[in-house]
Amino acid sequence: IENTKSFPVNNVKIWAGFFSGTAAGSAGETPLETVTGTSLLDVVPAKGKSPFMIKSETPDPDISEVTINVLGFNSATQKQQLLDVSPGQLVIGEVIKVDAKITNNAQDTVSHIKVHLIGYDSFNPPRIVGIQTVQIDDIASKKTGDVSFDDVMDARASSFKILAESDKLQSKMTNIDEISLESPTKLITINDIDTLDSNGKHVSKIK
Repeated sequence: IENTKSFPVNNVKIWAGFFSGTAAGSAGETPLETVTGTSLLDVVPAKGKSPFMIKSETPDPDISEVTINVLGFNSATQKQQLLDVSPGQLVIGEVIKVDAKITNNAQDTVSHIKVHLIGYDSFNPPRIVGIQTVQIDDIASKKTGDVSFDDVMDARASSFKILAESDKLQSKMTNIDEISLESPTKLITINDIDTLDSNGKHVSKIK
């Protein structure tokens, strides 16, 4: 989500409607499901962006279109980008593992620090497929704190970014450039597969 205003905003509320067919919304179709979410950053900087991810709670195979609206937001106090994030190597296995260091470049101790690991798929542009959040201890002025991620993430995630935000400060979005596999992958080819409907007839298109 992009803040096009000249001032920072918070309490961003985002509405998503999950529809079937191509007449979503405009033809008055009732959504199969609606979900309300918020931006990942508590405060979205002026002219800045924040990731967000909204999931269907009851996935329906008839969902074919999603409509998204911003319900509202409030003006907020700017958070300076005085947190630096230095990620180490990320390892992909049954779980995602990565350590990072968070440096506080401000003059005061920072509190309530949340660090977000964001996973993207290989589409262009990439889609967010997973977010992990860890809260860490306070960091004194000019000091560095450690954070570790060690949890399951969507298997489609192939690139990653990391972002930190405290009660008063933020970091820039940082790419994780060093990525390795915990174990080698093997390519398996399966031939002569038929897709049938419930009546045993061949299906050429799947929703």
